[in-house]
Amino acid sequence: ADPFDKPNLSAWCVVPFVFFTLAHSFAALTPLPAGMTLMPETGRILWTPSAAQNNALHEFTVQVSDSGTPPLSAQRTVRVFVRSNPPANPPEEIILTKRPANPGYRLRFTLPAGTLYEVQSTGDPDGTWNSRGVFVAAGGGETFIDASPPGVQRRFYRISVP
Repeated sequence: ADPFDKPNLSAWCVVPFVFFTLAHSFAALTPLPAGMTLMPETGRILWTPSAAQNNALHEFTVQVSDSGTPPLSAQRTVRVFVRSNPPANPPEEIILTKRPANPGYRLRFTLPAGTLYEVQSTGDPDGTWNSRGVFVAAGGGETFIDASPPGVQRRFYRISVP
């Protein structure tokens, strides 16, 4: 269910995304807000906040682990503020894929036509975020390609909608 389907209750946040080349899994290390589901294979979060969860900050910690030798893991605390007046055009879903023929990454997401958005990236989510550009959505699906230089092992992305 999409939290933006409710006319007077929505959730919106900016969440960094990372791409892994090894098999990976996601797990919640702290209790998730009531009604929230974390997909262990993809890290996708499914949630329709209730009216009781409106105008409140909800925090939970997620860990991602890979299948490398030795296995590596990282954890981040996710903060989602549910509010009754969200940005007019939040992204519905973001898909990040490795470009098969070329180095780099491709982000695909949907925004309504005319929505102003900024793509940002970093190698360290606790460090400085760099703007990759400010764009106006054409509608029907946006694609951002980051032709990162060889040797970049990880990159975090976020899409900001003012």
